[in-house]
Amino acid sequence: MKEFLRIINLMLLILVMTSCKSKNPSGHADGLIKCMNQEDVELLSLLSSHFEEHIVSYYGLDITESYKKYLLEASTMSFSQDFFQYPTLSNDLTILTKSDFFKKSRIKQSELESGSDNGMFDNIPGTISNDESDERDNRMFQNDLSVFNSNGEYIQCLNTNSKNDLIKTYVDKLKSGLVIIPTLTAGVLHQNLTNDDYDNELVKLFVAINIHYENVIILTESQR
Repeated sequence: MKEFLRIINLMLLILVMTSCKSKNPSGHADGLIKCMNQEDVELLSLLSSHFEEHIVSYYGLDITESYKKYLLEASTMSFSQDFFQYPTLSNDLTILTKSDFFKKSRIKQSELESGSDNGMFDNIPGTISNDESDERDNRMFQNDLSVFNSNGEYIQCLNTNSKNDLIKTYVDKLKSGLVIIPTLTAGVLHQNLTNDDYDNELVKLFVAINIHYENVIILTESQR
């Protein structure tokens, strides 16, 4: 009887562990675990996972093609009105903006020494012109919005662990004090990422955090 109960308990334990594992978000931020705390890594992975689930469901395409489609629309902000109306977004934004990660990783534009990201990726072919999005993105400079802090743990950790040249160029420009407009970043990535790049977990994380959620934050803060 004791052996039977032991087997039952073991089976229940395996079932619980399997269930918990299946609910864990995809670990897009796992590559940052050496230089960020576990709580922040889990938060970033959760947000990135929700974003990926949304675009795959919304576009009805495979993962790679969903990212490509998203970046294309993000580069011109040509989303349909219902794109930002998915179930988890409101709660995700609340969790993000109230988190210690948010406080540690961002800085007000007024604290920067430089201006906009004109010429951000001048040496990369296929770059869209800043003139195409100036009017739309002027709201970033009319309000003292928060932006990523180049000296923050997240940007430093991303730069250390990412092997992608486009992300490293982004970080270099950010460190120079530029305000980097997500639409321009999206256009550069869309035109220059390879299919293999879309398999990289940190590239997926970058698209989610530095473009998608950054756009949502800009839109939210500029309406206050």
